[in-house]
Amino acid sequence: SAPTNAILSVTPASIDLGVLTTNASYSIANAGIGTLYWTNMVVEGGAWLSASPANGTQSGLVTLSADRTGLAYGSYTGRVAVTASGDVAVQYVTVYLQKTPAKLTVSPLALDFAGSHALLTFNVNNAGADTLHWTNTVVSGAAWLSVAPPRGVQAAW
Repeated sequence: SAPTNAILSVTPASIDLGVLTTNASYSIANAGIGTLYWTNMVVEGGAWLSASPANGTQSGLVTLSADRTGLAYGSYTGRVAVTASGDVAVQYVTVYLQKTPAKLTVSPLALDFAGSHALLTFNVNNAGADTLHWTNTVVSGAAWLSVAPPRGVQAAW
């Protein structure tokens, strides 16, 4: 038979933020009839996880924000409880994230000055999820070779 009241529907039930993503969203919908009043509450991961808006009516999109600042390296799980007026069942959105250290990558790994090139470039990148502080130093060929800039900082996100 057809529903006669508002019914809470939350999708997806889990979100994996991985190592770099800081924002994601989930949808709240009314799978029944009538007016749906819903509320979000972070019940696990409160130090690093937030959900906005905290409440709404009928359908809506909720934005999750993760702040890795101050977290130790590792894997984390958070949960948001979504409740609705008239619906006794609580639905949960489980959120996963990882915090990993910075990871230096350089490309290309070799440069060839043969021919007419007097200026060659290489890229320094951060393939990790923490801030990378890097330094360039000429260790061989100092009489004819220089590198600039000598140092830099690259945020993870």
